[in-house]
Amino acid sequence: MNILLTAINAKYIHSNLAVYSLRACAGEYRDAVELAEYTINNQKDYILEELYKRKPDVLCFSCYIWNIDFVTEITKELKKIMPDVPIWLGGPEVSYDSDRQLEKYP
Repeated sequence: MNILLTAINAKYIHSNLAVYSLRACAGEYRDAVELAEYTINNQKDYILEELYKRKPDVLCFSCYIWNIDFVTEITKELKKIMPDVPIWLGGPEVSYDSDRQLEKYP
């Protein structure tokens, strides 16, 4: 199993502590968890290509106010090229109103 925790940061100098913390807490599954970090300045096609090449079994995104629109656009495209890969969204931008988010992005 290959679980890919993906962060799309605001700038190159930022790092997403959430994905590192989640991987650190994965216990016996830690070796199955990989990290991918990009920024909102990367081209969407570049990120799509990179994520596709990593062939994840589960793809997870860390969502914040600065990247939620970017993430939702990318996930729509990812579902076209990787329809069988479950995509999970987490973080403050989706957890505060999870019912609405699940209705909007099943």
